[in-house]
Amino acid sequence: MDTFTKTTSTSWFQRLGQSLAGILIGIVLVLGSIVLLFWNEGRTVKTARALEEGAGIVQTIDPKGDLVAANGKLVHFSGTFEPGGIASDDEFPGISAPEGAAALIRSVEMYQWRENQKSETRTKLGGGEETVTTYTYEKVWSDDAIDSSRFEKPESHANPPMPYESRTFEVTGGTVGSIELGPDAFGGLGSSKALPPTADMLSTIQAVTGSGQRVVLENGKVSIRRGDTDEIGALRIGYSVRTISDISAVGRLEGGRLTAYTASNGNEILLAEDGTASAQQMFDTAISGNAVIAWVLRLVGFIAMLIGFNLVFSVIGVAGDIIPLVGSLLRFATGIVAFALAAFGSLLVIGIAWFWYRPVLSLALIGGGVVIALVAMRFAKSRATSKAAAVAA
Repeated sequence: MDTFTKTTSTSWFQRLGQSLAGILIGIVLVLGSIVLLFWNEGRTVKTARALEEGAGIVQTIDPKGDLVAANGKLVHFSGTFEPGGIASDDEFPGISAPEGAAALIRSVEMYQWRENQKSETRTKLGGGEETVTTYTYEKVWSDDAIDSSRFEKPESHANPPMPYESRTFEVTGGTVGSIELGPDAFGGLGSSKALPPTADMLSTIQAVTGSGQRVVLENGKVSIRRGDTDEIGALRIGYSVRTISDISAVGRLEGGRLTAYTASNGNEILLAEDGTASAQQMFDTAISGNAVIAWVLRLVGFIAMLIGFNLVFSVIGVAGDIIPLVGSLLRFATGIVAFALAAFGSLLVIGIAWFWYRPVLSLALIGGGVVIALVAMRFAKSRATSKAAAVAA
């Protein structure tokens, strides 16, 4: 590991210009968060309605029985999954999963340089800033390619391109009883276990990588390097297989094949999970998952709006940094205002979207946003008054 330090100074006028440019970015973030929040409420409501519709009309069938009567309908079934074909690695021909596996998973790591950085910034009298950044470089195994061209000091820490990447090779189809399933129905299901390397696997990898590489078995993985020790660009490849036993699925039965069912509002329903589950259990799980996604996106929208308002108000703090204590006071106050506006704005957008898609709770959400904003503004005012009194004392 090696380290070097870089010190940079930014004048008050430069910081002021950057903060003015940040206003435009902040406005874009606020507008983007509004679009995201509004779209998310529509997506949530439409998905919920589609699932409610599906739960009311789904039919449970025997996948080994007569399927003619269920053709074209939304069906639910459970049974043993039988994969069709053999999952194999198309970049290393000859390496395949054992018969009966649903997928072959290849994991690839490369020995690379990684840059870490730590910065400390100090605001000086007059509004300028001095930043001391410490860069450290270390050699690590990583399953993602690290772009060394973006390093602060790339000339002695160059990473080569990653010749192979981690990939999953799935069988093209499978059956449960007489019903055919595609990868969109069973992809990702099942449990994985390591596939121990064999002599044939080493030979196949050696043939593909070429005679200039040394291919050896180490710690259950195939190591590829030029010498006896690891150097930048060395690779480690490991394999595992995923097997599926019993699964449950919900979808449209079309000519003996399970496809996505299109609800009356245009949303598609195609559900699958490991094990034996009733139709009601599967729809309950899907409804819960839809709610989780909705709250995650609401949080993302709020954070984006909060960052946006902070960027819009950042010029105020920078302007006050001529006297660092004043800048800190203004930054604290504008941070509270930004939080209040983001909270109010997020709930307002969600409320309007609910009023548009589902008006029952919209007024309550808008009212909650107003209350939060008023409380936060009052808190900000009291804290700012207290700090101002402390400065004066």
